[in-house]
Amino acid sequence: MNTKYLKSKISVIVATFALAGMFLLASCGDDEPKTKVLPNFISLNKGHLELNLGESFQLIATVEPDNATDKTVLWSVTGSGVSVDDDGLVTATNNGSAVVTATANANHDVFVDCYVTVSGSTPPEPPVSDDPEPTLPGPMWGTIINNP
Repeated sequence: MNTKYLKSKISVIVATFALAGMFLLASCGDDEPKTKVLPNFISLNKGHLELNLGESFQLIATVEPDNATDKTVLWSVTGSGVSVDDDGLVTATNNGSAVVTATANANHDVFVDCYVTVSGSTPPEPPVSDDPEPTLPGPMWGTIINNP
């Protein structure tokens, strides 16, 4: 028998078994198809906020059902006076009103709104002193005039 012919036959047989083995390994996985469970409801810990300028509040979104495949939420703002970050932290940036919306990432038909009103201003921070005792002004000299 020709060794060149025999080597090519062996190569074909080895390649066939290798392909068959890869096919078997690929098909031995989980036979059940992965089904996605879409969110069907979102709730917030607050439906209405009244903030003063500079204040912040953490909104918490709860996505249902509990076994939803993707429970991430997209945050957005319509209106003026507030900003919201990717985690739902609402910050009052200017006087005004806005609607903060939490939308299910996996199902954009599922969302919930929080109505926010911003007014006033935050009081200034008191000055910080390293002196443990306040200093009173020195003696005051002057004339007190009583006008009837």
